[in-house]
Amino acid sequence: MNRIRDAQVSEEELRDVKNYLTGVFPISAETQEGLTGFIVQQQIYNLPDDYLQTYRDEINKITIEDVEAAAKKYVQPEQMAIVIVGDAEEILPQAREYADNVEIFDTEGISQDIANYKKTMEAATIDLTGNWDLTIDFQGQQIPVSLTLEQTDGTISGRLESMLR
Repeated sequence: MNRIRDAQVSEEELRDVKNYLTGVFPISAETQEGLTGFIVQQQIYNLPDDYLQTYRDEINKITIEDVEAAAKKYVQPEQMAIVIVGDAEEILPQAREYADNVEIFDTEGISQDIANYKKTMEAATIDLTGNWDLTIDFQGQQIPVSLTLEQTDGTISGRLESMLR
């Protein structure tokens, strides 16, 4: 997340994303569901009346400086929360490596006492190395990402790659 916020996007990356967004636009808008989604976005975000007609032109106007300003404004890793859904007993040993503050909720949304999971929170040797192909749902768009984790002497490092950066 720090790299997304702090590193400047290249001309090639920006061009690729622009080509993708302007290329999928007509395909997305040709179905009733896709067009309805665009109209709903237009209303929710109070976009101009000519939003659908000017979408491609507006995408093509975006500069490297625009991307940099947006990343600095909206990507705030220190305020980020990671939500993981699953069996706490199995997930906690992995999650504790990534967060100082871990909260557990049951399926009804009721907070659980983490002390009940103390045994799970104790050190465990888990090999987290590997490559994962994931999809992030961002404002209704499915963005493919690739996560690579490496573990050396108990230290985990990783790399997250997407078409955005």
